[in-house]
Amino acid sequence: MVSILLPLWCINQANIDNMKYSELERKLKAAGCSFFRKGGRHPIWYSPITGQYFELSYHPSQEVKTGTLKSISKSSGVKI
Repeated sequence: MVSILLPLWCINQANIDNMKYSELERKLKAAGCSFFRKGGRHPIWYSPITGQYFELSYHPSQEVKTGTLKSISKSSGVKI
């Protein structure tokens, strides 16, 4: 029997690759984050967890890029 060990980043990467902005918004709302105001190019959201404001996209059907998702996760304090 052969077992293959994958690093944790590889496993976590598989879970977040196909998330759309609409799904991300649902998860943020469930965690207590809320829409704050319209920005010039992006809507501004507020996280009561971190006390920070962060930007999302106006395109709910687009997939979120990995780096963007990590940045939003860090700013919002929501583990995605």
